[in-house]
Amino acid sequence: SPDLASVSWQKYDLNLYNYKYFNSIYLPRRIFRYINRLIKEKYLPIETVVQRNWEIQFLGDSNSKALEYWLFGNPIFHKIISQEIVKKYYDKFLNGDKVKYSHAVSMMLTLSVWCKKFWKRK
Repeated sequence: SPDLASVSWQKYDLNLYNYKYFNSIYLPRRIFRYINRLIKEKYLPIETVVQRNWEIQFLGDSNSKALEYWLFGNPIFHKIISQEIVKKYYDKFLNGDKVKYSHAVSMMLTLSVWCKKFWKRK
């Protein structure tokens, strides 16, 4: 569908036809935008840009409470993964490298929701 492929996506102002130039002719523009964003975040009272899906889903008070509900309040989930393992990786996410441990937390969240919605209870 050429019309669909020509729609610009994400924040890059690129579509499927010109995305192949992402690291060539669009590289200077990307570098400028990155440096500009860093300067604004460091020297101006502007909130940090949310760049990853897990930041939207996991960070913030209400999101943290919902995440903890799914990770620790689902006994069906703990039949598959022990609460100790969940706590270990959730603590690493909270107190360590959030980027590194966000995938593990995301996978545990997905499994917990799946268990709650689809696990056949006998």
